[in-house]
Amino acid sequence: RKLRALQEVGLPGFVELLARWRRPRQAFPVRVAQLKAWVKANGGRLPKLDADDEEERFLAGFLRKQQNYYAGGRMPQECWQALAAIPGVQARLEGSVRATPRRDFSQTAAKLEA
Repeated sequence: RKLRALQEVGLPGFVELLARWRRPRQAFPVRVAQLKAWVKANGGRLPKLDADDEEERFLAGFLRKQQNYYAGGRMPQECWQALAAIPGVQARLEGSVRATPRRDFSQTAAKLEA
């Protein structure tokens, strides 16, 4: 009841803040598991940002953020491997951003020494 009253006041940004409170940040493996389950439940289709379903939009946003990390070379190898295990995600990461996953420092150093 109190939250509804606050929403009705129309404070700028309150609706967005409330949405974040209702969906707190989760660890990366939790989000990957959610994405994997969603893809499986939806016949292998990846979520879309312009979907009507809130969960689909949320997971599409998560995937978009991972694409940005990947494209910027900021995605650790273990994160890339976890995402690449989901059908369609590896192609999305590699195809849409045309980048390669970030190598571990030790891999890069070993390559330079060779």
